[in-house]
Amino acid sequence: MTRRGARHARIAQAAIALAAVAFAGCPAPNSPPEPKESTPRGAASVTLRVAVENDASLAAAIRRLRGEWNAQGGGELEVVEVEAGSLLSEEPPEADLCVFASRHLGQLSEAGLLRPLRSSVVGDETLRFNDFLPRVREDEIAYGTKPWALPLGCPPPLLLYGGDNDAPPPASWEEVAQRYSWTPPESDHELALAYLAWAAPSAVHRSFEATLFDSKDMTPRLTAPPFVRALGQMVEAAGAEGRPRVRVVWPEREAGARNPVAAHVSGGWQVAPLPGATQAFNPIPEVWDPFEGGPQRASLIASSGRLIAVTSSSRNAAEAFRLAAWLAGPENTRMLATSSDSTANPRGSLARGADDWLGHGDRDRGGQFAAASVETLRSGRRLITPRLVEIDSYLAALGAEVRRSLAGEAEPTAALDAATAAWEAITDRVGRERQRRVYQRSLGLAD
Repeated sequence: MTRRGARHARIAQAAIALAAVAFAGCPAPNSPPEPKESTPRGAASVTLRVAVENDASLAAAIRRLRGEWNAQGGGELEVVEVEAGSLLSEEPPEADLCVFASRHLGQLSEAGLLRPLRSSVVGDETLRFNDFLPRVREDEIAYGTKPWALPLGCPPPLLLYGGDNDAPPPASWEEVAQRYSWTPPESDHELALAYLAWAAPSAVHRSFEATLFDSKDMTPRLTAPPFVRALGQMVEAAGAEGRPRVRVVWPEREAGARNPVAAHVSGGWQVAPLPGATQAFNPIPEVWDPFEGGPQRASLIASSGRLIAVTSSSRNAAEAFRLAAWLAGPENTRMLATSSDSTANPRGSLARGADDWLGHGDRDRGGQFAAASVETLRSGRRLITPRLVEIDSYLAALGAEVRRSLAGEAEPTAALDAATAAWEAITDRVGRERQRRVYQRSLGLAD
């Protein structure tokens, strides 16, 4: 069994064990006994506070559910909006639950701010835990070998491509570099994620789980052949004249001037999962292994998305877990997963619903977005955005160097050398041993 298969097996076993324990009515092995509820379930005196970080649209959507939660005997629900980084500030907001970006799961868990999911939550039949799509269930909400949060929406990056309406999508990034004109994202943060998504199909290899860093000493692997090749392809495709256009996109649910893809989609365009690669680099013998049967994809996971978790400081943990399960349950998923630029459907049962990713009101196109998103989150091969301490600093540094290369200011190898140096400096500042532990847990290689 490969490391990845073993990791998925451990997460599946953990989820099954949690569910079995829930139905048996006893605490999970090696876990402290769950505290008794401080207030009887459904008592109106219980007020649960949800801190939503850096997502006003999602906060407003949760706020609209306050009346329904109260009507079902859940008590009072208070939603507070907090700025990015507030959850890790010296004085974090007082809250029973927090909603945060998927890529911050590792840092919040390591800081001791979250409680892992209880067995009673995973085993709750009304939550339908196994309905969450595989990459969400096994990767996005997992840290170490346990699930720590529940998904409110997990959008993967997708591809917009121009040309004839009947034209098939590009099958590989090699084809994109040769035949299309690529428009980079405006922010360095999204550019770094688009670059990782571009590199993923050729960088992910079945024999090696730790794709971006050496998991023993946290040496970055950005100068390895698949990453250099990917940046070279991006440079070749960026701004090429006289070709159909392509973009890597995440949801932009408000149409209009603020939507950076509005001009791109005004003409003929289609949506699809991101392309694959014809080869993957094997870092052990340092050779390229061709894929049999054509290009293969690898999905970038935890690039965006919003998770909800119970805080370690909550005095009403039992009720807080019940609220988390209710918000992430099938009844509320459709509304919450389409409420924000940072959310999209995480459930298999909603795979056929339309999702107006770009706010144009086109139901057929919304169906394409929904189908492409679900297909991506069912993919077997994946690259997890590393849930490192200060992951946003890593992404900003990488995006800045990728942009320098796109501007012709640095060759791909030189730009990636500079990004590597920046990553090494961040790792040293955080603490190399600490970051190594976080990276291994992010990949499910340690608990």
